[in-house]
Amino acid sequence: CGSPDVPRRRTGPPAGATTDPAGRGRRRPCPGPGNAVRHTAPGRCRLHRFGVVHGDEALVSRLGKVVQEEWERSSSMRSEVRCAADVVMPNHFHAVVGILSEETIHVDVAFQREPASLASLVAGFKAAVTSRAKAVGMPIPVWQRGYHEQKLRSDEAKDAAIEYVLTNPSKWSHDSYR
Repeated sequence: CGSPDVPRRRTGPPAGATTDPAGRGRRRPCPGPGNAVRHTAPGRCRLHRFGVVHGDEALVSRLGKVVQEEWERSSSMRSEVRCAADVVMPNHFHAVVGILSEETIHVDVAFQREPASLASLVAGFKAAVTSRAKAVGMPIPVWQRGYHEQKLRSDEAKDAAIEYVLTNPSKWSHDSYR
């Protein structure tokens, strides 16, 4: 934890969940290719604070439930955001999100995130989870710094990312970061 090898935040396109019938994750409609992004936020030091995987299903802890609730709240507060799939894993969170409009508002203030961007969505989401965790005495810090994103440039890439997120619990036993 705190290693220089920890991935740093990368800015990118702005950022879309219903329970999958197999119970693998949550899924919703998402904007088309070019507007979809796969997002991964690792938990602090990769500790298993968000829950456990039992069989092929991710079961959330109390803190994992906060992560779920704040993701729903964060994405519902932003009309431009659509979540295609998400899953809370024991030590990280995955989501495939899309943006309805490519319009962005340029801000000329140092260290301020662009509104309606993936960076502002992730920062607000992580801050809300941390704030709620702190308020009820859960261990903090909750998150590692930054997140990983991957721009999805085709329907095939978007579908593959959604499948990856939804099936992530079934691959947990083979995860090198668990």
